[in-house]
Amino acid sequence: QVLPVLRLVQPPRREQVWNKTVRPQPRVAVCGAVREATDVLRVELRHADTDHAIDRALRGHRVSLREGARDRGRASGGRSGPSFSQGVACLADLVIVQKPPEVPKKKRGGRMGFTAAEAGAGGGAGRYRFVYALVRAAGADGDAGAGGA
Repeated sequence: QVLPVLRLVQPPRREQVWNKTVRPQPRVAVCGAVREATDVLRVELRHADTDHAIDRALRGHRVSLREGARDRGRASGGRSGPSFSQGVACLADLVIVQKPPEVPKKKRGGRMGFTAAEAGAGGGAGRYRFVYALVRAAGADGDAGAGGA
């Protein structure tokens, strides 16, 4: 089998506001063998420093990899939702619906740690990132698996 590869074609801006649609719409190219009936592209919101996933933080974060798939439903309020066409998944209605909890800042000092000057903007407690993953539901042949980017 060929391992599918995910490539971020259009990343969203680094700064986003919770409870608003993520802009620009993330677009992810999926290259390789996918199973249209069972494969789903999923996006997670994770804390940048701890890599902790924030559960139920996103809406419109799943798109079926069935060619021509388009989700229009209650979650998107009837608007055009996530879609997959010509090998590119578009997360048209990705929304951060739950404000992530504040993570306490740790003092960075000592021999093995960072000083405040070294940490600078890179050590912020409120930094989050999107993680894109290909999820394969259990199919007819009984296997389940996942790949990520």
